[in-house]
Amino acid sequence: MGTKKIRQYAYKLWKTSNSRKHHLRELGVKEWQLHKLKCSSRTYWKMAIVWNRYLTNKMLIVNLKLIDIEHYYKEVHEKHMKKDILEIY
Repeated sequence: MGTKKIRQYAYKLWKTSNSRKHHLRELGVKEWQLHKLKCSSRTYWKMAIVWNRYLTNKMLIVNLKLIDIEHYYKEVHEKHMKKDILEIY
C-alpha cells in the first residue's frame, strides 16, 4: 500500500477537524504547519496529496510502526547479491 493510501486512510479515520489536528500533532507536525493546513472536508484523496507536504514517509513509518519496505528490500537484495557472489567463486 502506498503512503498516499495510508494518508487517505488516516484522514478518513480521524473524522473531525479537531481529531485530525490532534493526531497530526502526535505525529510530529509543527504547530505553525497546522495553522497553515486546513483540515477541510474535501475529498480524502485530495487531502492525502496536501498532507504529503506535512507528513513525511519517515514520520509515518516511525510513529505508526510501519515496515519500511524500501529499507527491507535493500537488506534482502544485499543478502541475495552476497549469496550469488559466493556461489560464483
